[in-house]
Amino acid sequence: MDGNGRVGRLVLNLLLLRAGYPLALLLRDWRVGYLQALARADRGDVTALTNLLGRAVEAGLDRYLDASSAGRMEDELPLATLAQQSEYSAAHLGWLVRQGRLAATKRGGRWYRHPCGACPLPQRGSRRGGATGRPRREA
Repeated sequence: MDGNGRVGRLVLNLLLLRAGYPLALLLRDWRVGYLQALARADRGDVTALTNLLGRAVEAGLDRYLDASSAGRMEDELPLATLAQQSEYSAAHLGWLVRQGRLAATKRGGRWYRHPCGACPLPQRGSRRGGATGRPRREA
C-alpha cells in the first residue's frame, strides 16, 4: 500500500488545526463508509464525504472536551433530567445547546450539563441569550 491516504489525512488535519478546528478522527469502524464517500467524491458528489468529515471533527472535539472536563463529569446531569426541573422540554434544551445558547457537554450521543446556579437555564422570554417559546408540554 502507498501512503497517499495517510498523507492526505495528515494534510486534512493540518488544515483543520490552522483554521482552529480539532483533528478529524476517522475511526476504523468508518473505513468502509469513508472509502465509499471518497469514491462518490471522485464522481463529483461530496455530500457523503463532507458529512463523514464533519462527524470525524465532532468526534475529535468530543474526545478533547471529555479529557478537559474529566473532573466535572460526575456532577453533570442529562438534559432530560434537567428538563424535568425546568419549564423546557429536553428537545428544546438540546436545540438551545446546538444554537450555542446553552453550555453543555456531549458524551456518548447525549448532552449533559452541570446544574449549578453559575450557569442557569435561560429565562423564558429573555432576549439576550435566552430562548423564547416552546415551553415543555404538559402531560
